[in-house]
Amino acid sequence: MNRVWSAAILDATPRSGDVARAAALRPFVERADYLLDLHTTQHPNEPLVLAGPLLRSREFARMTGLADLVVVDRGHAQGPRMRDYDGFADPGSAKTALLIECGQHWAATSAEVAYAACIRIMERLEMAPAGLQAPNVSLPDEASRFVEITMPVTIKHEFVFALPLRGGEIIPHAGTVIGYDGGEPVVTPHDNCFVLMPSQRLWAGLTAVRLGRLIAPPQRTALPG
Repeated sequence: MNRVWSAAILDATPRSGDVARAAALRPFVERADYLLDLHTTQHPNEPLVLAGPLLRSREFARMTGLADLVVVDRGHAQGPRMRDYDGFADPGSAKTALLIECGQHWAATSAEVAYAACIRIMERLEMAPAGLQAPNVSLPDEASRFVEITMPVTIKHEFVFALPLRGGEIIPHAGTVIGYDGGEPVVTPHDNCFVLMPSQRLWAGLTAVRLGRLIAPPQRTALPG
């Protein structure tokens, strides 16, 4: 359901089960001015926010402080995410969306981070009901670390990792071999290369891993829109 968020896919027939689920959510997504898409990861990484390429999303990620780490990316080759649907990816719109990776699949702490993030975003938008109690999860006042994805690695043939990567590593030297795709080496494109969410699903068309570099946080502004 995470790679079907375009009108062309949602309107097509016949529908897969994932597309049918997304289509059922579509009216709620289309009515939203702000959207928080909740996710978990394969590895036990720290929580992080995927803000997308638009400046207003980066500003919103900084000021809401859902996680200390914010990743600026353009999505996956295999399909658009809910965060990128319709006005949320339109530079001329005020609709703003974030995606948060709350922790490892099935971990109880991931559910607590997700709930805390939902309450935090409502508080920052002045939408939280009085007396709402958040779980005992420490969230930053605002995000301070920003990484821009410079090289998503989309698998062409058959991918194997050459290093035991879990995500969050910073590889110091450009040209370091991180894996092989059909026998061809895949190397880091620049020094101090940040590794994001290496996958265990390594077949053609999927994203094996994303590589990026640290960038400066956006300036403080008012809420987008």
